Amino acid sequence: MASLKTAFALVVLSLFVLTGCGTTKLHKRYDVTQIEEWQEDYEAKRTSVIDASIKSGTLYLGDGQFVMELEQRYQVQKILYNQPRYYSRSSKEPNLFYILNPLLWITCLDTPSNCVGREGEWGGPYNDGDREFVRVQDQDTRTGPLSYPAAKLRVEVVATSGTGEWRETLEPEIARGRASIDVKETLQKSPFEPKAVRILAALQAGEASSSLESRYDQSVMERLGLFSERWLSKPELYARYVHQIRSCMNDSDYKCAVKHFFKIQDLKIEVPDTFYFHFAKALSLMGDTENARKAARMYLQDARHMAYASDAEAFL
Repeated sequence: MASLKTAFALVVLSLFVLTGCGTTKLHKRYDVTQIEEWQEDYEAKRTSVIDASIKSGTLYLGDGQFVMELEQRYQVQKILYNQPRYYSRSSKEPNLFYILNPLLWITCLDTPSNCVGREGEWGGPYNDGDREFVRVQDQDTRTGPLSYPAAKLRVEVVATSGTGEWRETLEPEIARGRASIDVKETLQKSPFEPKAVRILAALQAGEASSSLESRYDQSVMERLGLFSERWLSKPELYARYVHQIRSCMNDSDYKCAVKHFFKIQDLKIEVPDTFYFHFAKALSLMGDTENARKAARMYLQDARHMAYASDAEAFL
């Protein structure tokens, strides 16, 4: 009886052990293939400059922008690489547990591979690690918009008139083969009204360089509509500010009016006797009572006229 129990236990144990059969295993094999591939165009532009040029420069009178089109010749390489790769397949070993158990034979009939095992098909190839450079197979020279990241563009704006010459140097950003400067804004920084302008552009990209000079005369300056208060005399500035004060007061824009009253004060010229009264009124309407009081005192200190004396005293 004991021997039968022992034999039964051994059979059960064997069946559990046999369930380990029929496991799936992954197999791999390796090789190396060679790949030829042209560089990406954008990558070649960033690493190769045979030549660079300022293709054109155009001044747009509407907004005063001077736009430059920049170009480069570059070399694209066809490169041979070694690419490590692998193939894989899975295999399933025979499952003796299914084979020896009559109750599971129906499974074997339905899916034989569950019982007798199978060998899978090789799949791949799959890349296995980074490819390795071998050599350059071919080269091609192309032309396109400048994209070389280390390229530098220097632009000098030279304004001239009968009184002399003035220069401003700019280094505009290059983007997608274009660069621009605001010529109108730059010229309005000049200490005198320009009668003509020269634009001198110099491009450096690696060992390659290029330059461009553009000239514009007085007729172009007039069409640009240049204006700067620094080009006006003090009497001209006074007349301009008075006009702006009237316009601001009519629009009830007291802050604007006060700003131009201060500009007149900064001219340090002789002003009409009523100037500080109107200045005090604008300050009061803006809500600046402290400065309104100061302006009223200055008006009352002027003995030339006292037409608004009682009104000025109200601001004290």
